[in-house]
Amino acid sequence: MSDVDLIAEYCKAGRLDEARACFVRVEQRARDRPDDPRARAALANSAVNMTFGYARHGRLQDARECVEGLEALAAAHSGEPALHLHLARGLFNLLNDLGDAGRFGEANECLDRLTQLAAAHPHVPAIRLELAEGGFNLMNDHIGGGRLDEARACLARIGQLANEHPEDLEVRLRVGRAAVNLIKTFATAGRRDEAMAIALACRPILASPEFRRLVLQHSGPEGAAQFDALLAGLARATTTPGSPSRT
Repeated sequence: MSDVDLIAEYCKAGRLDEARACFVRVEQRARDRPDDPRARAALANSAVNMTFGYARHGRLQDARECVEGLEALAAAHSGEPALHLHLARGLFNLLNDLGDAGRFGEANECLDRLTQLAAAHPHVPAIRLELAEGGFNLMNDHIGGGRLDEARACLARIGQLANEHPEDLEVRLRVGRAAVNLIKTFATAGRRDEAMAIALACRPILASPEFRRLVLQHSGPEGAAQFDALLAGLARATTTPGSPSRT
């Protein structure tokens, strides 16, 4: 098994010292072969796995240093889009565990950087997907901490991404999933007008055949019916006399 494969296995198992020993060898090979893009790709892939391992096991500073290494590698070889994708994946790994740890300011910085990468590489859909999934996960972390306004900002961020790339079905589906979670959360918190405003803003995605298939796939007919009932109830609540309606 190669060092790259061993790093992935060791990181999953939490054997971080062994993973680090393999990573040092991968780093050295990249230094020894400065003109070999395959050596750089192996280094970048290994750094992503190290970021995952460190972040998942609470060593967030070590994970951040791996991301900084990915930043330097991508900057030094800006003509290699794969390196920027590896950077996006490292940021995604770090963002997830910063959010889990409640370090929201730092997690938002990772989301900002992912947004910059997606804008700089509009022809790399996989980078957009890292941004959309990262924004979705951070939104849920905010919900778990009762930070509903921050959660709504995350939805707005990935919703804008979907608006800019209406052809990207994967991004649109993640925005739909995020919207469903946030609509339910606002409705449960008694903020029904805001829940309906989110539903209206995301209506083109929520009403799309692709998203309906996703709801059926994950929640079945009963879950889809419950969501339809929720939207209908919100619509009634916001058009009741004395209750303000948002359009």
